[in-house]
Amino acid sequence: MALALFFIFFLLWCVSFVMNIVGLVKPKLVLYWGSQEKENSRKGLPLLWGIVFCIFHCIHGLLRYLWSFAS
Repeated sequence: MALALFFIFFLLWCVSFVMNIVGLVKPKLVLYWGSQEKENSRKGLPLLWGIVFCIFHCIHGLLRYLWSFAS
């Protein structure tokens, strides 16, 4: 169970990292709501996907820490 959660959050972490990179290159691909202006979306996307990246990174690290105690 813990290994499955570890793997899921690792995949979500990877997806958020890729979405951040893609959003820097072509923001319209990853921006589904809000303003479609180029300046606003280029400024807002690193913040949005950076927060998501940090959250999944913390959860992934916590699960990895807990998994080390379980085994």
